[in-house]
Amino acid sequence: MTGDLAADILRASHRVSRLLEDALRSDGLNVGNALLMGRLHAAGPMTMGDVVRELDVRASSATSIVNRLEHKGFVERVANPADARSLLVRLTARGRAPARRAGKALDDIDAQLQAVGHSAVRGHQKVLTALKSA
Repeated sequence: MTGDLAADILRASHRVSRLLEDALRSDGLNVGNALLMGRLHAAGPMTMGDVVRELDVRASSATSIVNRLEHKGFVERVANPADARSLLVRLTARGRAPARRAGKALDDIDAQLQAVGHSAVRGHQKVLTALKSA
């Protein structure tokens, strides 16, 4: 075995990325943008710490993603009423429709993945857990 499992996971990741990018090309969203937009649509405003955790990226990468979306006018940073020391990232009026489309694209991919069966999905979740603890 020379990285067969890792290669399979990478291929699956690339396929999911292509599906997302194809679905969201007209909005100019890449995978990181789409994930954040979909999460903001589903969960509402997030702190930058939440963004880092949700996307499982470094703080500098989260900042770059938010900066790009802010430049497009899709998100804005606002004062956090619960903690004056932090900011919240939230959708703008212009960002709501692309966020809905991102959420739908993610849900559509989830539905395709769920079709493989519960045990396969649980296996995937175990793989993610193993990689996070490595």
